[in-house]
Amino acid sequence: MSLFVLPASQDSLSKYVEVQEGAPSVLLPCNYSKEIDTVKWSRFDLNPTTVHERRINGDDLQEQNQQFKGRTFMRPDALDSLDFSLTLKELQPSDSGVYICSIIDKKEETPLTEVQLYVRGQLPWSRSFS
Repeated sequence: MSLFVLPASQDSLSKYVEVQEGAPSVLLPCNYSKEIDTVKWSRFDLNPTTVHERRINGDDLQEQNQQFKGRTFMRPDALDSLDFSLTLKELQPSDSGVYICSIIDKKEETPLTEVQLYVRGQLPWSRSFS
């Protein structure tokens, strides 16, 4: 498995992550410096847009897009550690897209990080590169 995390520019909050289809998991990075009540990962090209949501009392997956059911994970102490990185398991090409990590405070959603994930498809074993 190869994983590349590259910032789009030095002063940008955008990151690029590339992984091979079938990889067991990938970590989408997101950190913040202050305590919050809710963090939300979204993909705005999907309906519903929610990939994963964590509140003080635990995960809130009521609005989670079914494409991600049972495949997302955040550290149990994410809100305490301020590490809101999301683990996405059982990767497939349809997981490619732009993921937004946001904080929600008093019903206002503020984006922190944007991660462009690209899941490369498997190469056919019978193909020769000569």
